[in-house]
Amino acid sequence: MIIPMEIKHAEEVAELHYLYIRSLLRDLGKRMCIIFYNTALKSYNNFGFVFIESSKVLGFSFATEDNSQLFRNLRIRLEICFALLKKPMLIKRFLFHLRSKFPPAPESLYLATDLKIRGRGIGKRLQIARDYEFKKRGIKYYELRIDAKNIVNLYLNQKVHGAKIKEEFIENGIRRFLLYRNLDNE
Repeated sequence: MIIPMEIKHAEEVAELHYLYIRSLLRDLGKRMCIIFYNTALKSYNNFGFVFIESSKVLGFSFATEDNSQLFRNLRIRLEICFALLKKPMLIKRFLFHLRSKFPPAPESLYLATDLKIRGRGIGKRLQIARDYEFKKRGIKYYELRIDAKNIVNLYLNQKVHGAKIKEEFIENGIRRFLLYRNLDNE
């Protein structure tokens, strides 16, 4: 069953994020992932959906109406600073995000499913729920960033969902694409 993400799901979502999503957030640690979701879900600007089976979160999608607002919360900023003190090798990666040349935009940030349920169309259903919520909020497009090596995700977003590559860039030595997804054509 797919339902809106709530704060009570934050720990299980953070666990899936930590296990399956390559990101600076994950590299800052599981605790940082939990704090991020607990804090981000308190803002109307952010939303997500979870797939629950047998009372366990086995998949999720998370998005924001304005990606420039994500790390404005004082608690998240302080926790990131503390996490960076323990892992100073991540400071350069954090500065990349702070100096980002990308303008503020709606963005699909994270989507993950447990290995046990892959191949059942759960990811696609989570994407559909996310897109419907964007439309409900009056948002006509959003962006997403995908690692160039993530061929399956890239293919699905381009061929199945009609996203277009807007830009190619290098983030922390990883080749990535910024995609633009127009929701008006549906």
